[in-house]
Amino acid sequence: MPFLIGVHSSLMEKVQGMTLDDVVLLNVDTNTLETPYDDLQSLPNDVVSSLKSRLKKVSTTTGDGVARAFLKSQASLFGSYRNALQIEVGEPITFNEETFINHRSSAMRQFLQNAIQLQLFKQFIDGRLDLLNSGEGFNDIFEEEINMGEYAGSDRTYHQWLITVKFVRTVLPYYDIYGRRRAPSRFDHLSRSGTYTGGKL
Repeated sequence: MPFLIGVHSSLMEKVQGMTLDDVVLLNVDTNTLETPYDDLQSLPNDVVSSLKSRLKKVSTTTGDGVARAFLKSQASLFGSYRNALQIEVGEPITFNEETFINHRSSAMRQFLQNAIQLQLFKQFIDGRLDLLNSGEGFNDIFEEEINMGEYAGSDRTYHQWLITVKFVRTVLPYYDIYGRRRAPSRFDHLSRSGTYTGGKL
């Protein structure tokens, strides 16, 4: 878990004399950054260029401009995760890592190969899958940013996709392979995860 700690400039000489193996230092007075990581080099060049351009435009403004600039970058990196969701009748929705990586450009693949190993990314995907498999949708600022960009289709396309997901998850399981509505089962109240959600068994 990362921590953000403010240190007065008068104490910096003492701080820099400590062991700072995993510490990133941002000097807000000189607008300089010291880091032991090479994160910037691992990012695709087009994403970095776009981020720098946005940050320059909002550097003299107030509000959420900086946060929005980083949000756009995250959307360009991970917004196409929807294309890697696999939906099959009667089965939980899953995420295909290979599809997620291979449908992107070669410059992006190496970054994504490393990103999918991160705990934060795994938590993000697991959270989306939990919502989808429980029959719920989601509409947060990240999804809104994806819809406004060119990462996974338009807002209309996204809502059509959600409708398809709900149809596959809630309607098709009640029909047989010939398109005939099957008799209700006493196990229909069990969710795909095996959790009882109501009704008599």
